[in-house]
Amino acid sequence: MLTRLRRHVQRQAVGFVALFIALGGVSYAVVALPRNSVGSTQIKSGAVRNADLANNAVTSAKVRSGSLRGSDFRAVVEADGSVTRSVAVEGVAPQTAGIYIVDFTQDARDCAVLATMRPTTIDVGAIAVSTNALGNVVVRTFNNANVATNFAFNIALIC
Repeated sequence: MLTRLRRHVQRQAVGFVALFIALGGVSYAVVALPRNSVGSTQIKSGAVRNADLANNAVTSAKVRSGSLRGSDFRAVVEADGSVTRSVAVEGVAPQTAGIYIVDFTQDARDCAVLATMRPTTIDVGAIAVSTNALGNVVVRTFNNANVATNFAFNIALIC
């Protein structure tokens, strides 16, 4: 049994040496490097990906204006004002019939707003969007008779 162990160690000697060197380097880094010492100068361009970031770690306040895509601010809203899917939307507040206030994480006043209705039938009317003084988006939906009516819609900001 001892002979088998000795032969195994001899055959794997290079692997064991590499393992101990690697473990020693990691141990040195843990002991020698100060906490939070890796900064932007040590990170290569393009090295940090979306999966590396915690949820809500980067907010619009931390992002340069105009650097985000329209797909970064979007929502799928049901007729009752509930949000099925969204990115960077804080909430939707239904007002009176056919009027919704959409609160994005970014001020929408300097952005283009795109909205489309998601009809449940072919007989639909129109959709109109504007921004209010708070930077929220006001969505108005109408039926074919131009009467304010609740409809589901998709919305996106392009900033």
